[in-house]
Amino acid sequence: MAVTNYYTVNNEIIGEHTVGQSRLDYLTDGLGSVIATVDQTLTTKSTARYKPYGADLATTGTQASFGWVGASGYRRTGRAHSDIYVSKRHDASVEGRWTTPDPLWPDESPYSYVNAWPTTWIDPSGQQPGSMSGCPEPVMPCTEPAALASGASTIPVRPIDPCNACASAIIAEWWSQPAHKKNSFFAHCMACCVLTRLAGSDCADSKQNTQNSFDVWRKGEIPFFDKRQTQRKQNREAKCGDGVIIANTMSSSTDSFTGCTSGCLKLYKIATVPPFTGLPPMCDPRNYDRKTGRWCPRTT
Repeated sequence: MAVTNYYTVNNEIIGEHTVGQSRLDYLTDGLGSVIATVDQTLTTKSTARYKPYGADLATTGTQASFGWVGASGYRRTGRAHSDIYVSKRHDASVEGRWTTPDPLWPDESPYSYVNAWPTTWIDPSGQQPGSMSGCPEPVMPCTEPAALASGASTIPVRPIDPCNACASAIIAEWWSQPAHKKNSFFAHCMACCVLTRLAGSDCADSKQNTQNSFDVWRKGEIPFFDKRQTQRKQNREAKCGDGVIIANTMSSSTDSFTGCTSGCLKLYKIATVPPFTGLPPMCDPRNYDRKTGRWCPRTT
């Protein structure tokens, strides 16, 4: 079996050399993902693009052993549902989660990867997420209004998973509103737009898939395997996809609720009832400390 040696600089992997083959140098993006390899003549040997949680989006050529966040040691395993090895833990790129619980649980979220900020944060140790150089720093201190009133500067706040927290808040606050009852297309567009803005398109897709997976037959409803049920799921996915597109094309300075409402109303007008009354606080990116994932409501 051929031996492969890896080259590092300042604890980052920069290339590899398999005995009997040409040395390959890694070209990486700001997150440290290997987006191309070149040989010693600067000929491109492979290219790669990745989805937010590490699954391959598009590739050419034979891929290097280290791909997504490869410079920090994230290694492909080739195993389904545990396809990326990171120091002491395995990550599942499709699910966007660790496959084993955090040893600091319940003080830390058990399976959440970098608190649902995979495009700006990494976790080479498998136990402590952190920012890459040049990525956004936390936008606010983790201080709640009650603490400010008592004169404290900070108080302990348990980390939460923004994706799950926002999805639960949408169900609790929007499900019974007239906008959902009168136009479910608008509702699905809004939910996926807001989830994408907060935690990425994988979050929106996974929550829509979860809803579809748990549809069961109940008296008076469409049976699970009926073709009408299939059409209903396809409609949901299409409207969710519209919300993801709206979120991804929105200016970073645009308020999530305002931008999503405007975009979804252009596609799915509601003639007889008002749109949703407001963004659930759990879905507002400004209410999270991006570094720790803690819930930190704004004080102003």
